[in-house]
Amino acid sequence: MSAQSNGDDYEDLIHRLLNCLGISEASFEEAIAWSLCEHVVTFLAEDKDVILKMASAKDFLVQFADHVRSRTGRKWSFEDLEAVKGRLFMHFEQPHARQPIRYEDWLRLLFTKPLRCAKCHAAPPEVKLEIDHVFPSSRGGSSTASNLQFLCQKHNREKSARLQGGKPWLKLK
Repeated sequence: MSAQSNGDDYEDLIHRLLNCLGISEASFEEAIAWSLCEHVVTFLAEDKDVILKMASAKDFLVQFADHVRSRTGRKWSFEDLEAVKGRLFMHFEQPHARQPIRYEDWLRLLFTKPLRCAKCHAAPPEVKLEIDHVFPSSRGGSSTASNLQFLCQKHNREKSARLQGGKPWLKLK
């Protein structure tokens, strides 16, 4: 296969491959955007010692904004800085014990999420459903309803403590 000569050739190839695999372009773009959001965390986590040192400063957010701007070459909104800061500190934390799911979060999950596997969409009685932490609790994910979903036993075991793609969480306005 010859090397692609420009971006248009890649766009066409990607479009054809997605069609062959039955993946929508919107779904693919969302997955790429989410992956890049997560990669920002990995990229900035290289400066863990610098970030943790500035964390105790009264003007932490100002220092953090300057640091992120110098590393990425762009000015970040307050909302995105807060999101990156939160994800970075979860990334820095050592694995910890899972928090119990509160009764109100369990009810919210039951009332707001379909009673089927979020991945394969199978429902009882054909599968046994389990509660899964979208952002794994072993990586700092909370046990609140917004971080919970139903997965069938098979998919929950396959996922384990791995991160799963999701909605991009940075706006970059």
